[in-house]
Amino acid sequence: MRGADEENPAQRQSRVADDLCVGRFRIVAGTVGATEETDGIDLLTGNFGSGFPGGLLVAQDGQNGARAQNFKLVAWGDVAKALGLPAEPR
Repeated sequence: MRGADEENPAQRQSRVADDLCVGRFRIVAGTVGATEETDGIDLLTGNFGSGFPGGLLVAQDGQNGARAQNFKLVAWGDVAKALGLPAEPR
């Protein structure tokens, strides 16, 4: 998984074996704001409770108005569904 550059907050999912891009996604505003100017992402596998049973994607968000940067937490199952990928990260 790779983050995009600062001008484009989309994320890219790649297969490790051949580095083939399998899709792009954005973390859009929901309960909290969207992710912008992402400087880092990480995917953690495992069960992180009812909100993140299949894994957890963490994305740094550099835009938060007058407040400090923050991190967005996304269920891996949501990303996998959007990209048509297996729910279990490999």
